[in-house]
Amino acid sequence: MIKNYDLKLFIKLSFDIMEKLMTTTLEDSYSIVCNVLGEALEWDYVEIWLRHPQRQTLYKSSIFYAANEIMSQFSNNSEDFEFAYGEGVPGKTWEAKKSIWYDDIRNIDYFIRKTDAEKIGLTTCFSLPIKAYDHVDAVLMFFNKEVKVEDELMLDLLNLVAARLGAIIVKSQIEEEIRDLKESSKTASSNTFLTIARVFSFRDPYTVSHQNLVTKLAIELARKLHLSDEEIHDIQIASMLHDIGKIGVPMEILSKPNKLSVEEFDLVKSHARIGANIVEDLPCSRNVKLMVLEHHERLDGSGYPDKKKGDQIYIGSQLIAVADVVSAMLENRPYRSALKLSEVKDELTKYSGIKYNQVIVGHTLEILDQIH
Repeated sequence: MIKNYDLKLFIKLSFDIMEKLMTTTLEDSYSIVCNVLGEALEWDYVEIWLRHPQRQTLYKSSIFYAANEIMSQFSNNSEDFEFAYGEGVPGKTWEAKKSIWYDDIRNIDYFIRKTDAEKIGLTTCFSLPIKAYDHVDAVLMFFNKEVKVEDELMLDLLNLVAARLGAIIVKSQIEEEIRDLKESSKTASSNTFLTIARVFSFRDPYTVSHQNLVTKLAIELARKLHLSDEEIHDIQIASMLHDIGKIGVPMEILSKPNKLSVEEFDLVKSHARIGANIVEDLPCSRNVKLMVLEHHERLDGSGYPDKKKGDQIYIGSQLIAVADVVSAMLENRPYRSALKLSEVKDELTKYSGIKYNQVIVGHTLEILDQIH
């Protein structure tokens, strides 16, 4: 159990949980989170509220963690409740789209379970939205008898777990879309992946703008390299999906306006492997999955996640890497304004044959000259 919140322990716990979450079902993920976090962070009671598939409400799931039998009784007193947007603690968290800390939940007017909380002596409550970007799918609620003090490291860990749960929810939704498409058409076409892109864009329009630019540039580069129609199709799909793993990284980190810490950057880098895990079961080629995994690898081994070098990196991955970095430099980011076209070209030229494929860079410069 974690009594004194330590950064190294938190990182280990977070990655242990993440590994379990990315290899299990959605329902099992909820159970893992409730039980592991409840015990490790010493909360007396943890429950989860889910978005109703038909109604615009949150309802209480049957999954919960209770430190003892007395605490488990608290779960039985809320089974029939549903909250709309902005109603009750779950609804307020849904509306805020961020975590809310209550020093004493019994003093909150819109907490309708005061009597039950008072009976067993619950005080501190922490309410955490489960979301992919700003779309809330569920709310985790933590309760404790002894008063807890807000701890920055604990909140960071819980927000990270919430982001990864959001990624699992999106993966589940994508798989459902795929099943529906396969049942109707029996084959996976570009429409299959356009559907995935729509799921993605619903949650984060900025990311879709980036993936559209990457896709357009990648296809043009693939044609200049005289790749086959099949290879171009795979590159199109991989470009659309290359950043899908970012749904597993907290938005607070992705949108941070100043320099990331080493630990935060490690979390950002994890999006490549998360993305590969998400597309693992989708009806696409092995090369698509490889490109999602490798699009941040660099020829000199300075990339991630596996520090591959040279020809160890698939040619499609090398192509998307260049398209991705060009798109990133041409767009405004939280920590900087968009670069000038001349600066983008200078950056590509500087690392041509070092980080980026020289032939691909050459074709990219031709395309940028045409833009100019």
